[in-house]
Amino acid sequence: MKIIHLEKTNYFNLSEFLEKQTEMVVSRDIWLDRFQCFWDSNPYFKDGETPRGWLIIDSQEQIAGVLVQIPVEYEIAGERRIAAVASTWYVRPD
Repeated sequence: MKIIHLEKTNYFNLSEFLEKQTEMVVSRDIWLDRFQCFWDSNPYFKDGETPRGWLIIDSQEQIAGVLVQIPVEYEIAGERRIAAVASTWYVRPD
């Protein structure tokens, strides 16, 4: 097993993994739409600077788990900052 950064090139395989993990309740297409919102349309996401999250890759080079992070803006003491919100944490039970 290894842990790698989640990249845009992983979207399709990740959407299939998540569809299976949610027992088809959330479809591949809905996951792909979510990825668009999480990162591609998110003004606080900076490709190459902000990690999308991390994937666990098994010995067969298949996705075995994921932890997503979504950049958001927040304000503290009158100062605006960018933070990361953890989301979408799934690990195959095997």
